[in-house]
Amino acid sequence: VDVVATWRAGRRVASLRLADADALNQRLTAAAAWDADGGLSYVVGDSAGALRVVKSDRVVATLAWDGAPVCAAAHAPLGDADLVIAGLSTGTIAMWELRGTGTSLALAVAPHAAGVGALAARRVDPDGVLIVSGGDDA
Repeated sequence: VDVVATWRAGRRVASLRLADADALNQRLTAAAAWDADGGLSYVVGDSAGALRVVKSDRVVATLAWDGAPVCAAAHAPLGDADLVIAGLSTGTIAMWELRGTGTSLALAVAPHAAGVGALAARRVDPDGVLIVSGGDDA
C-alpha cells in the first residue's frame, strides 16, 4: 500500500493512501512539500511517470510527461502560480504551472543523459525560478 505520511516537528500528523497507485502496482518514488495559504501541499511522483498534486489531503491534479518513472520532484512559487517539477529516469525535467484549478505544461528539457537523481527549486526575484538538477551523465 502506497501511503504518503505528513510529519511536523517529528510527529506524524496525517496519512493519505494513494489507492490508484497501489492498484496499478506503482511505487512512490519522489516527493516535495510546501506550505500554501496556511495548509500543506505536496507532489508525489511514482514509478509509472505520474506526478500527483495534493492539497488539503486531496489529489487535485495528476500530471504526466512521457511515462518514464519520476526520480525527483520539486516545487517553487511563481508569481500567483506554483511551478511543479519532475525529474525523470530518462534525464528529462518536466515543469508544470499550477494556477487555481488549472495546470499547463510550462517546459520540458533533457539536460541529463540518463536519470535525474536530485532536484531543487527556489524562487528568485523578481519573477523567476532557479532550478538545480543532478543526474547521471556518464
